[in-house]
Formats: sequence, structure tokens, C-alpha cells
Amino acid sequence: MLLTTGGSVDIKNLLASAIRTLKTAGCSVRHDAAIDSWGETHDEAFVLMKSGERLRARTIILALGYGYHQFDPLGQINLHAVKGQVIQTTIPNGLSLDHPVCGRGYIVPGDQHLTLGTTYERGFSHTNPTDEATHAILRLTSKMIPAICNGTVVGKAAAVRVGVPGTRLPMVGPIGKRTWVFTGLGSKGLLFASHIARRLPNFIADPTLIPPEIRVQRLSSK
Repeated sequence: MLLTTGGSVDIKNLLASAIRTLKTAGCSVRHDAAIDSWGETHDEAFVLMKSGERLRARTIILALGYGYHQFDPLGQINLHAVKGQVIQTTIPNGLSLDHPVCGRGYIVPGDQHLTLGTTYERGFSHTNPTDEATHAILRLTSKMIPAICNGTVVGKAAAVRVGVPGTRLPMVGPIGKRTWVFTGLGSKGLLFASHIARRLPNFIADPTLIPPEIRVQRLSSK
């Protein structure tokens, strides 16, 4: 299938815009705060920061990515981590590309560079980019556009997706009376995040409204 229109999103700019919107709406945004633990009482939920500060709210929503594995309570939720890498290359001479190409990997054109991805590494010992992943990306994308191999690699980045085994759907729901999780978006964050977030207040008011396909799953005790 050929789609002749397409687009891409600069994640850093997207997050910066989202943070500006949150601040305008009166939210407090902390970039350097680190969570130590959380808990709840009969009338409130709270988060303890490593600084010693205690934050209180009626409900807390834990929207953690790969950081979930640092907290024992979240280790009991059915999640897995998949590392992914992207690279940037120069635009090969003679190559004209005015829209993203997706199939065997993806190729996203920019003003001066191409962004190529990605890998799906389920067993990894670190989160840094590697030469092996770079070569794998080039092999994949050059099957779509052979001229890709004529570009020069000028940048690499890697990160970890968090997903739910056996499905490409995210996970949302309560893990306590006042503590919720919203995670497991994998590679589909742009597709699912705002869609579910708009419904989250209704889910919190009535958890039975959460579709079973995305409801919190705990690991089997067996």
C-alpha cells in the first residue's frame, strides 16, 4: 500500500508544548524531581520525593516508562521492556524524499538529515546506542530505498519502550483505591495517549468503564 501523504512529530518540541500548556492550566511541573515511593490513606494519596517532600492529592496517576522496574509494586504488573534505536544520516546525493516511508523500518526526511529506525531489542544489557543496531537499521531501510546506504551516519539515539506482552494496547487502571497506573504504550504513544487521557477522568470516577482490553493486568502468582 502506498500512502502519498504523511508526517512526523518532533518529540522534544511536542513535550515542550505540552508542558507549556500544563503550566498555563495551573499545573506544577518538576523536571528534576525524583520519586522515592507512594502510598495512600483513607482520604488521600501521596508521593514521597527523594528530597523528603511529600506531595498530596485525591488520586495519583503513575505514568512511568522504563522507570517502572525500579519500583517493586510495579514489578508485579504484566509489562515488558523493548529497547529501540534510531539514527540520523545525511541525505544522499540525488535522493529526493518529501514524506516519511514506513515498511521495513522507517525513513523520515528532515531539512538536512534523514531519521531512520528502528530496532526491537527484548534482551539488552544497557540503553546506549550500538553499532550493531545501526547496521541493522541501515540493512532494513536500504531494502526500501537502496540509496540510503550512500548517506553518512551523523547521529544515534536509543531508548526503551514499555509494552504489555501479547498485545499492542496500553494499560490503565487502579492498583489501589487512590493510586492508578497509565503505561504500556509501547510504540503507540502518539496514537493512544491523548485518546485514553480524555477518558481517564471518567475511568477514575467509574473503573468499570475501563475496556477489559486495556485494564491493569497483574503477573500470575504461579
